[in-house]
Amino acid sequence: MRYAGFSILILLFVANAADVTLILKNYDNYAELKVFNASGVVFEGKVSSGDILKLNPGFYRFELSALDKTFVKEVNVSSDQVLEFNLGFTNSTEFLEITIHSIVFQGGYVEETILISNNGDLNFDGNLAISLPEISNIQILSSSLDFLESFVSGDKLIFESLLIAEKSNGTIRIAYTLKDNTMKRELRNERVILIPLVEIEDFKNLEKEYREIGGQKVVVYQGNGSFWVKFKFSSFPFAYVAIFLASSAVFLVFFTNRGGWDEKDRRS
Repeated sequence: MRYAGFSILILLFVANAADVTLILKNYDNYAELKVFNASGVVFEGKVSSGDILKLNPGFYRFELSALDKTFVKEVNVSSDQVLEFNLGFTNSTEFLEITIHSIVFQGGYVEETILISNNGDLNFDGNLAISLPEISNIQILSSSLDFLESFVSGDKLIFESLLIAEKSNGTIRIAYTLKDNTMKRELRNERVILIPLVEIEDFKNLEKEYREIGGQKVVVYQGNGSFWVKFKFSSFPFAYVAIFLASSAVFLVFFTNRGGWDEKDRRS
């Protein structure tokens, strides 16, 4: 219901109810909101920025539908608070930070974890191209981020309509096989962390160091931007720890966020 002078949505008339003030950032229209607790739906209706919900203390799931997307937040309500939904979007990659973690196995098989961080104040919804070396095949192993589809165009792996919430990040795991014993990548500012389980004969634009991983001393090559590596595919001591290192989290623990919303219709 609406009162003169301010908007307030009264759900529960109880003494200890908390005020949850809704802020719809970068959005000036009405949106549809559903609020759930363990018992089911406790509110459903249109809201706008500045509206207030009165809720008993407890855990709630908020589903805000606007712009053909459903933005999801799960909140523990214990006192008066502000709940902000950012409905602003950009397709510019300016504020995306990308780190490519590569593991190279015998025979030229490569597994990579691509960590993508959105450091901007707007949600990212656009296409992202990742440069590839010369490969013979490729597959997507897993992803904590949503995108419409992926495909290879020239020497680029394209993620179409990739979604990353503001101040959020996620990972995409891929695998491919090198066409020969070299890896050349024309990158811009992407950071590269490469763990070879094979011998390296030569390399350019990377720094070599040793790290302790799971009790094993492992050679790690790091750099920013374009690089070149020549491998020697033969028996190599580190190949015996390949199974251990094949995990997507062998050298970093990633804190990922699926992007802050669920999409309607786009994945059907």
